[in-house]
Amino acid sequence: MSDVGNAPGASPGISPSNSAGQVTAIRRLLRRLRGIMAGSASAQERLDRIVRVIAAEMVAEVCSAYVMRAGEVLELFATEGLRPEAVHRTRLRVGEGLVGQIAATARPLKWSGRPVESPARRPRRRGYRRSRCRGRAPSRRGRGPGG
Repeated sequence: MSDVGNAPGASPGISPSNSAGQVTAIRRLLRRLRGIMAGSASAQERLDRIVRVIAAEMVAEVCSAYVMRAGEVLELFATEGLRPEAVHRTRLRVGEGLVGQIAATARPLKWSGRPVESPARRPRRRGYRRSRCRGRAPSRRGRGPGG
């Protein structure tokens, strides 16, 4: 699992010096996510809530979920912190930019709070901007990276 929560500014419950608090925070997050997934809302509404909850728990300005489409294309499906109109309009190829690299390797990345400019095309009209990034982690279903 990624140690993204250990970044400066992370919530006190996810502090590296407080392992009992860290476990409690992780359990709280998992309970909230399980409740969202068990809900009766549409898949899009549940994914939107998931990214909001994760962003709040991680004290992150931006949290986004990409879904692998045919032809190894990643589509932005939900976001907190980017422009809502970017959802379902922003696509990256596997290996393109940081998100694409993470999908290709299926490994989390961590930064120390320095400004990050992705090598991917990041048109501002679609909601991307220069930001402080703490980390990104893949979520997998199936066998392949980003599966």
